[in-house]
Amino acid sequence: MINAANTPALETPRLILRKFTERDIEALFFILKDEEVNKFLPWYPHSADKA
Repeated sequence: MINAANTPALETPRLILRKFTERDIEALFFILKDEEVNKFLPWYPHSADKA
């Protein structure tokens, strides 16, 4: 199991990698519901009616 408390942030001039926060929920949902983005990923596009 990965300990999220030990997840470092990585920042370059063009990219910031960091842990997800509650402020990311809307943007993450927007990505996960896009069929084209998820075409070759091992999960199905999500919709708001799925829990």
